[in-house]
Amino acid sequence: MECNFYVGQKVVCINDDVSRYKLPGYTYIGSLDGLTKGEIYTIDKIYPHPMLNYILVDVREIDRMAKNPDTANAYGYRYERFKPLEEKKRTTDISIFIKMCETETRKLKETI
Repeated sequence: MECNFYVGQKVVCINDDVSRYKLPGYTYIGSLDGLTKGEIYTIDKIYPHPMLNYILVDVREIDRMAKNPDTANAYGYRYERFKPLEEKKRTTDISIFIKMCETETRKLKETI
């Protein structure tokens, strides 16, 4: 899977499970600082993990360093925890207005 996110992009959390990303010999201490599945977040930063081979993202809505001031390990979240927000595009159907204009035009012609 390739990280195609960009700064400012709206994303949805699809995984808030702490246990999913356990590595052999590594014990996760802490929390996800409120990261919640189904919530919408904004990508603030994208960068490689300083020691491991994967991409991390920071989200504007959660400041992990502020919540973990005593640890230097308050890195962002693995990008796989998110998917792009699929915003529904509205399509404007003007057919009702065209019909209204045609009806009014017909009425106007009938009165003349």
